[in-house]
Amino acid sequence: MLIRMHNILLIVASLLSVPAMAETMSSSQIDSVPASVDIDGVAVTLQVSIWKDLMPRVHVPGVVVRKPGYQMRVTLNAGASRMSPDATKTRVQVRPERIWVIRGKEVWEGSFSQAERSGGEEYSIRNGPPWPAGGTVDVVVRFVDSNRKAHAVKVVGVGVEAVH
Repeated sequence: MLIRMHNILLIVASLLSVPAMAETMSSSQIDSVPASVDIDGVAVTLQVSIWKDLMPRVHVPGVVVRKPGYQMRVTLNAGASRMSPDATKTRVQVRPERIWVIRGKEVWEGSFSQAERSGGEEYSIRNGPPWPAGGTVDVVVRFVDSNRKAHAVKVVGVGVEAVH
């Protein structure tokens, strides 16, 4: 019982140490998100590739197939912008938490909890918004740094490619 209570207290303490940031963002909050954030002298920026798979699906009786959503590759660049005095690249540790994809007035919100880490700071997100291919979207990613402080960065005008 004592160990269980200790674990609960650790969880509560860790939750309280993260600055409050809403799970959802209003359009005015999205508009105010910068393209880069400076953490310890390192500019953290965002790169996003988005595509929609338009390949025909095979129908299997009894299996419900969801409409395919956007597939996204998200990279948080956190470190190649400054050199330390010993000439090695300075990097900061970041962990993405939430993603918002904006198309006109529509906003799709997702989590990085199910994202596949592709290596380094690159993540793959499947089953994003079910919107059509073509056009552009804006993308906002919220992440926390090594001090558990929340930040957000945005990239505007990402083209949505169609894959056949």
